[in-house]
Amino acid sequence: MTNLLNKSQKISNAKKFKELHRNDRGLFLLPNAWNGGSAKVFAKQNFSAIGTTSAGIAYSLGYSDGENIQFSDIIRVTKEIVNVVQNVPLTVDVERGYSGTESLSEVVDNVGKLIDIGAVGVNIEDGLPDTFSVDNQDRFCEKIAKVAELKKQLEIPFVINARTDIYLLQVFSHRDELFNRTVERAKALKDCGADCIFIPGALDKDTIVNLRASIELPINLFVHPQFYDVKELDKIGINRLSSGSAPVRTVFNQLKTVSDEFSKLNCNEMLNHPFNYAAANEYFQNC
Repeated sequence: MTNLLNKSQKISNAKKFKELHRNDRGLFLLPNAWNGGSAKVFAKQNFSAIGTTSAGIAYSLGYSDGENIQFSDIIRVTKEIVNVVQNVPLTVDVERGYSGTESLSEVVDNVGKLIDIGAVGVNIEDGLPDTFSVDNQDRFCEKIAKVAELKKQLEIPFVINARTDIYLLQVFSHRDELFNRTVERAKALKDCGADCIFIPGALDKDTIVNLRASIELPINLFVHPQFYDVKELDKIGINRLSSGSAPVRTVFNQLKTVSDEFSKLNCNEMLNHPFNYAAANEYFQNC
């Protein structure tokens, strides 16, 4: 394993990542990796930055998503990725912050550890899936503000992507209230130090257009079958489009297919493709 990044490399990657969010730059695509190998593939496909997927990391360890893994797992995977794609900015999904007691100081400490390793961005979410609700706005903003203070302390301008699950969890029953509360939260998040707002969920084109017109922060969406016209999102002015857990689910779906066929004494699916042993070794050489 190579050495982790020095401070000048971290600052350089952080500035590159921040620059990707400029409104006049256009949409950038952010693939979400779950280990060093998947990150290596994305880097070789020339993506400008890479994110992690908490779901993907959990699935790779045999767990479901939702902070069912340990923060030590996030640390390990972050180190793994940074070591194989050092010059590509990495942002890490920390879900709600991996503090079992909802301690703000513990969340800040966890984010600090990730930035120290070499991450130059974090995703922090407000969703409470068990109750189909989100954090109190003031409380969530306090969390974001505390994390934002780390930028000065660490002297690294990392990107805070504040995720609100208002649409994803359909927290409110009325369409107008979903919109208004999301816009209200976006303004509050900007004021407390967020650099970007992540609004996952099944959003139609009209909703996306109206959110873009009403929110000053750069907007991050993720791929969704309801509306995934990338060129149209670029025209609308969306800044960042994440793959989410779609790639890892695609890989595991293929693994299920291969496993099913192998259990029936059929090896065709796992042998008849161009990515043979020699090709794989050549592809991953010099990790």
